[in-house]
Amino acid sequence: SVRRKAEGEEQARGDLVTVECTAGEVFLHLLVEGRTLRFRARNFESLPFVSYDPAMARGRDRKLTCGTRAAANHVLLTYRPASGASAATYGEVVAVDFVPREWK
Repeated sequence: SVRRKAEGEEQARGDLVTVECTAGEVFLHLLVEGRTLRFRARNFESLPFVSYDPAMARGRDRKLTCGTRAAANHVLLTYRPASGASAATYGEVVAVDFVPREWK
């Protein structure tokens, strides 16, 4: 089953459209209800990815690389919200669960 959020964590469900890689950081761009939200991670190694989507196992876009995704993947992203109204991201990524689009 997908990861449940812990105290102090939130979850967002949407399409992973871009993986932005910069020196020392990775930003995941998630399309949620028509808005693109940006989440920060220290690096790929610190990101726990789990796939519950059978299409990920056989799809050509199953590797996570930097840049715009050829085909957006549906995900449930767990994060710690950023503090402050001027934050450049919605928060720090805790976990990314790839789920089927029809998942409820």
